[in-house]
Amino acid sequence: MTWAAVFEESPMLSVTVGEHGKKIEGRLVSNNQLVINCGDGGTDCSEVVETGTKISLTAVSNPGCSLIQWDNGILQQAGTHIGNGYSLIEEIGNEHKNVTATFRQGFRDAVGNFRRNILEDDGQCVVYVREETDIPYPAFHGQAKDCHILAAAAGFRTGSVPEPSAIVVFPNMSADGHVGISIEVDGDYLVVRDSNYSDDEIINTRMIKIYGVGANTAHYIYRD
Repeated sequence: MTWAAVFEESPMLSVTVGEHGKKIEGRLVSNNQLVINCGDGGTDCSEVVETGTKISLTAVSNPGCSLIQWDNGILQQAGTHIGNGYSLIEEIGNEHKNVTATFRQGFRDAVGNFRRNILEDDGQCVVYVREETDIPYPAFHGQAKDCHILAAAAGFRTGSVPEPSAIVVFPNMSADGHVGISIEVDGDYLVVRDSNYSDDEIINTRMIKIYGVGANTAHYIYRD
């Protein structure tokens, strides 16, 4: 009788850093040991592990960029934002697995480097903000009141907390809404740069009360 030895191959976790990404680090949940160090000079982009091993992956974007999602071949999910990193707990099964971090480039910081001058004629508010920030057209077009919804669908982080250099959306300021660029927070007011605020297609700067209601209700689109 002949006996044949059968060796089971241990599963391997591999990671891929997408375009606009800086690196991915992976640490064992059990003891925080670094086992993945991929990108930014690190070349350890895969690791053989035992079935059931849990690894915490952290993806770091390049400046001005952010994570859209993790893709492990089965699930696609948005990253959990922690500082400038994005984490995901991955449990390894019986098969090899590749996890890809997909990033997107943020929009230009126009504050302090505006291309157009105050009182210039620059048309509609949406067009002006897009020209100043270079935010992609698919994420920012049409009626102003819908721009934060489009941006969120395109992977941009949105919220209700004012930040300098963010794009601010006022969905109730008119029938079509209004958008501008947040320059700074000054006490209870937000300094905003915009165009066509008074249907005059003129670029100007104004102060608007933060956390206002009605016309001053605001949503923000963040750069990263």
